[in-house]
Amino acid sequence: AMESVNAYIDALEDEIDYLYTSGPILAFARRLPEERIVTVVNASDKSVPLILPWTAPVVRDLLTGRKLSPRDGTLFLTLPPYGGLLLI
Repeated sequence: AMESVNAYIDALEDEIDYLYTSGPILAFARRLPEERIVTVVNASDKSVPLILPWTAPVVRDLLTGRKLSPRDGTLFLTLPPYGGLLLI
């Protein structure tokens, strides 16, 4: 049973790209056949700015439905305290 769990974890790791892993901020992308979903988490009690490269013209947060507009291939975010975003 443990071998199958490890195989599953290994398969997931192949599909995940870590974009930012500093201090209380974690951002990673999960590649699926039809799309890429980016998860961003702020584990701090303060708002934190974060800049990510983003090539799509529009970004949507799946948690709130809010649409964001990258500028010149860059997405400028302000993460709320203990908050997160699920971006496509």
